[in-house]
Amino acid sequence: GIWSTAARRTLISAMTKQSAGGLSNIDPYYFAISGTSMATPHIAGVAALILQAYPDLRMSDIYEEAEQEKLDAGWVNDSRNRVHEVELILEASARYVPPSDGGDPLAENNIPQNYSLGWNGEPFDFAQGFGLVRVDRAVGIALALKELRTRDFDGDGVPDYPDACVKAAVSRYEAAMVERQRTYNTDRLYTAWNGEWSRFSNQTTSVIPVNHDTSKMVFIPEGASEMEVRFTYDPWDTDGKRVASLYVTIDQTGDGRPDWTQTGDLLADSRVSVISIPADAYGSYWSFNVEGRGVDWNLGERFRESQYKEVRTEFTISLNMTMTSGGHTLDIQDPHAGVAYWKPLIPFGSEVEGTSINMTEYVYDLGRITPLHEEAPSGEGGADLAWLWVLLIVSMIAAAGYLGYKKAWKKRKLSS
Repeated sequence: GIWSTAARRTLISAMTKQSAGGLSNIDPYYFAISGTSMATPHIAGVAALILQAYPDLRMSDIYEEAEQEKLDAGWVNDSRNRVHEVELILEASARYVPPSDGGDPLAENNIPQNYSLGWNGEPFDFAQGFGLVRVDRAVGIALALKELRTRDFDGDGVPDYPDACVKAAVSRYEAAMVERQRTYNTDRLYTAWNGEWSRFSNQTTSVIPVNHDTSKMVFIPEGASEMEVRFTYDPWDTDGKRVASLYVTIDQTGDGRPDWTQTGDLLADSRVSVISIPADAYGSYWSFNVEGRGVDWNLGERFRESQYKEVRTEFTISLNMTMTSGGHTLDIQDPHAGVAYWKPLIPFGSEVEGTSINMTEYVYDLGRITPLHEEAPSGEGGADLAWLWVLLIVSMIAAAGYLGYKKAWKKRKLSS
C-alpha cells in the first residue's frame, strides 16, 4: 500500500520492508522502491523511444488477462481489451528478478514466491510485473518488427510479413544486436551531462539539510593524459529567490571522500579546470559530484507547514579527455545512466595524425534480420543491408531525457 500520498513522502510497501528505513528516513527523496507513480515517466520515455524506432505499432491480438481459460465469452469477444504492441515489447524485453530464496512467501529481497505465466510464457507477479525493462532490447524488438513487416525479403516487390507479430520479432531481434569496432583518428574523447543540485530542509522532523546525490561515474581509459573539467550553472535565480555556490568534487579512489575539489570563484557561472591523469588511474572509475551551499529567501514558503524548503540549481558538466600519442582501445562502455559515456571528438572536423582510438560499440545491424522461415543467425557476420544504429540507445535516451528535463524546467520557470 501507499503510506502517504503527500509529495515526496510516498512509500510503496510492495517489495519493501517498513523497517528498512522507510518512514523514519529523513531524506525527502528517499524511496525504497519506485512505485507506479515514479515509474510512469521512465516507462513513458521508453515507450517514446520504441515509437520513435517504429511509429506504426498498433493494437495486438493479446488480451489483458493472460490466463485465457479464465476469460468469459464476453471478454474474449470484446475487441477493446487487447494490449498495445508497445506494452508487449516492454514485457518481452524485461528481465524478471527472481526471489532470493525459495522458503518463505516473501524472499529476503521481498519478491513474492507466487507468480503467474504471461502471454510469452515468462513469469510476472504483483510486485514487479514482468521485471525490469531493458531499453536496448525493447528498441531492438521494435526495429526487428518494423523490418519484418516492411522488408521485401524475396524481391517480388511486396513485403513478405506485413502481419508479423511481436513474438516473431522476439525470435529475430537478438541477431541484429552485434558489436562493431570503429577507429577514429583523434586524440580526444568527450562526454557531458546535465543535472540539478538540490538542498532540502525538512521543517517538521529535522533541521538537518539533505543534499541531492548528483554523482556520476566516469571511466578512465588507458592512455589518458589529462582531463578538462568544465562546470557551468546559474548561481543567481532571482525568479525563484534562490542563490547557490557550487563546485565539482571527484572521488578518485572509491572511498567515498573527495580527492579533488574544483577551485576558483564559487559564484562564477562557468569554471574550467585541467587535471593530469596518472597511469595508475587507468581502468578505474572516478565519481564526479556537485557540492556547495544554497540559500532560499522565499519567505512565503517558510510559513507553510509540512513542506520542504528547496534550493534547486541546474548545472552542466563537460569533460574533454586528451589521449597520449599512438593507438588506443576503448571497449564496450557501461550503458547505465549513472555512468558517463565517452564519445570521440574530432576538433573542428579535422582528424589528428599519429593518434587513433579504436572503439567497440553496440549497434543494430538490421541486415541480419532473416525471413521467418529461416533459422535466425547468431554471432558476428556480414550484412547486405547494414543499417548500423551506432550508439542509438545512448544518444536517444540522452536526447529525450535532456529535452524533457529542459521543457519541465522552462514550464516551472514560466509558472513561478
